[in-house]
Amino acid sequence: MNAHDLIKEAIAEKGKFDSVYWIACGGSMIDLIPAHELLQREATTFTSYIYTAREFDIMRPRRLGEKSLVIACSHSGNTPEVVEGCEIALAAGATVIAQTDNAGSKIDSGKWTTWVYPWGEGVPQAEVPAGISLSLAAELLDQQELRRSCRYVCRYRRDG
Repeated sequence: MNAHDLIKEAIAEKGKFDSVYWIACGGSMIDLIPAHELLQREATTFTSYIYTAREFDIMRPRRLGEKSLVIACSHSGNTPEVVEGCEIALAAGATVIAQTDNAGSKIDSGKWTTWVYPWGEGVPQAEVPAGISLSLAAELLDQQELRRSCRYVCRYRRDG
């Protein structure tokens, strides 16, 4: 799985996005903040928001819909609030990309795209959520806004 192809397929399916939502809890959320900040600073055709998954679940954004991209992260893949957030986003018509290191977990249900990443000592930062999320954000800027930000953010694209 790679960020370039995921974003390309998402835009081809739904057209340009008007909003991006990053949802997670605890340490998983920390991994999403740099990507959100990159989009907040650089994006001109869409807005980026970051929520704890519980906030997202109980204070559902009115703007959430078919032109939304929701990127979720649950290291365990079983965080109830994150799974519920993905369900809410899907029901609203949003494109959902979830990240976990636990293949076969609740978040890896087949209902949306799930990026299962390796975890452990020696795994490069580009292959875990902090790096994956930055790659997704940079690709979104590149492909939707025709920027060349990915060459500055991404040292390489993950092929497998």
